[in-house]
Amino acid sequence: MVGCFTLLRKRALTGDAVAHAILPGICLAFMMTGTKQAWVLLTGAVATGWLSLMAIDWISDRSRIKTDAAIGIVLATFFGTGVLLLTSIQNSGAANQAGLDKFLLGETAWLTREDVYTFGGMAVFLVVMIIFNYKGFKLISFDPDFARAIGIPVRFLEFLLA
Repeated sequence: MVGCFTLLRKRALTGDAVAHAILPGICLAFMMTGTKQAWVLLTGAVATGWLSLMAIDWISDRSRIKTDAAIGIVLATFFGTGVLLLTSIQNSGAANQAGLDKFLLGETAWLTREDVYTFGGMAVFLVVMIIFNYKGFKLISFDPDFARAIGIPVRFLEFLLA
């Protein structure tokens, strides 16, 4: 559902950048806590995902680099950092790192019941957020200037869609 608004705002490639940018967040969350609990890893993923979006906007706004090039820069930088951190974790010899690469790369056999509940809760949260902000999301997707003129909090909604 979020992807539809991303596509309408002509930011489809940012989803790919964010998907690659969450890797260092997951690795850092694991390194800091030593646990593979879904909510801990998800917190790290959200943090670096949002950081990557802010980096894309910052590069695009403050330089002559176009948005698609900024997306490529951020994607490569964050994913490279994530691979470096993942390699470091795998070479650390920590027993609890077993299966982390399976979790990251999407092997469902490694999901626990807690993981399913965490991801399901996040999905419900996103659906509820979209339902309550649908009008604003629709307006900023098609005409952000009009949305701003009628008092819609454009920056806040753009932050939520980021």
